Amino acid sequence: MKAVKVKKILAAVLTVALCALIILPIALGYSPRDKVLKIYNVDEYIDPELLSDFEQYYEAVTGESIKVEYMTFPTNESMLNKIAGKKSDYDIVVPSDYMVEKMIRLDLLQPLYTTEQLSSLIKDEDAYATWIEEYYGQWRDRMGYDIYFDDEMSYTDYRKSVSDGGCVADMFKDSSDDAYFTFDKDGVYSAPYMWGTLGIVYNFTTLKERGYTGDKLQSLLDAGWSVLWDDAFKGRIDMKDSIRDTYAAGALYTYNSNPGKYGELNVGDILNNGNEGFVADVGNMLKRQKEILHEYETDTGKQSIIDGRTDFLLQWSGDAMYSIALAQEAGVELGYNLPNEGSNLWLDCMCIPKYAKNVDAANLFINFMCMSSSSISNMEYIGYTSANATPYIIDYWMEYGIVAGEEDAEDCEIMDLSYFFGDIGAQLPVYTDDYTSFLCEYEEDDDGNIVYSDGTAVYYDPKTDIGGYTVADSFRAQYPTLEQVKRCAVMRDYDDDTYELLIAMWTSIKGAW
Repeated sequence: MKAVKVKKILAAVLTVALCALIILPIALGYSPRDKVLKIYNVDEYIDPELLSDFEQYYEAVTGESIKVEYMTFPTNESMLNKIAGKKSDYDIVVPSDYMVEKMIRLDLLQPLYTTEQLSSLIKDEDAYATWIEEYYGQWRDRMGYDIYFDDEMSYTDYRKSVSDGGCVADMFKDSSDDAYFTFDKDGVYSAPYMWGTLGIVYNFTTLKERGYTGDKLQSLLDAGWSVLWDDAFKGRIDMKDSIRDTYAAGALYTYNSNPGKYGELNVGDILNNGNEGFVADVGNMLKRQKEILHEYETDTGKQSIIDGRTDFLLQWSGDAMYSIALAQEAGVELGYNLPNEGSNLWLDCMCIPKYAKNVDAANLFINFMCMSSSSISNMEYIGYTSANATPYIIDYWMEYGIVAGEEDAEDCEIMDLSYFFGDIGAQLPVYTDDYTSFLCEYEEDDDGNIVYSDGTAVYYDPKTDIGGYTVADSFRAQYPTLEQVKRCAVMRDYDDDTYELLIAMWTSIKGAW
């Protein structure tokens, strides 16, 4: 398979500059509030080019101009405080699943427009049809992908990309199974944005340098959550400075370390267990773990593991893929592992807060972001997995070089992702090449070792070295198998009593640092 260069996913250094350019017109000159769309999102969680693209889209739909003002928040809780406490007039927020559930309960979200309401915003259908055709052509030129969105040319409501098909109907909005996303099963208040899992990033390079190869390395992968409590890696483990994520890992490790003590619980019961005794036990496990940690981190963990200061990092799947790709540029091999004991399955959504001032523009922005072209741009830039489940997403993975065509299927791993994509994803042939080779230009020397384009980096032979991270492994990190999904569950919005227990536990742990 031809080696593929990492594209926008490695261009995060441009994010601040690009966002500044987008926000600059707001700072330099006053715009009436109805001509401004205020977006409140997590940092580096959108392709900045899509913001200027939306301004063009809005003008094509309405015949009027709009300026995007893009601001970021560090945590869901800080965002909630701005909306609930200060009644800030953001038009778009992007909260996580449990926070959407909380905001619905607190009456802090507005219902999204119906298809009919969206259609009514189009001022000139012929002019819009001309613009969308031209835009798709410009998008192809910019991205370098030969993808034609024929079925979407006549759409006025692109939200069907994430509300029809296997993924959302059977997974994101499955009201028959509390393990999945039931907080807004009819999509009244939210449109799915990105989704993924919580797992562990491994530094294969440092581990192999320390003698973890072959079966010994495989044993670390099989160890699951317990590796984050292994004294052999004292000072070389990073956990998230996030109560929910760290608690999730701690809860699963605590339950599986004490067979029978808590009865028979499924993963959802474990993650959402508010029993005072169980929370106290998890807290004790996390206090013990604290003694061997490198640090609790918010965003420094990616660089620490790339620089070789750590061997393991608790991480969301999207950031894991970003880290893995970035590490290749430094000649470091990372991998992502979803522990067999199960984990947290999460979903971030686009919503319109109660105090939004530009509701028309907000609904149009959500609609624009649900276009398959927007989903592809976003995935490539930020590394996370879009909730979009159209055939165009599979076309993208074929163009990118991960999913093979029929002519190459014989040498591929066949993955069944019908739970997400529907029938079109039932038999996807995925390349099994070494992932480092996939990301970087390379040749093979006379001994079969891989030599990269700078002529200095020589890596292991993936055909003989157990633990080599493959293209199929990377794809599973973004689209876990149905078996893996069934081992995961959603962390719900905790009730007040449980939340107080967790806050007290977390304060005790952090205060003792």
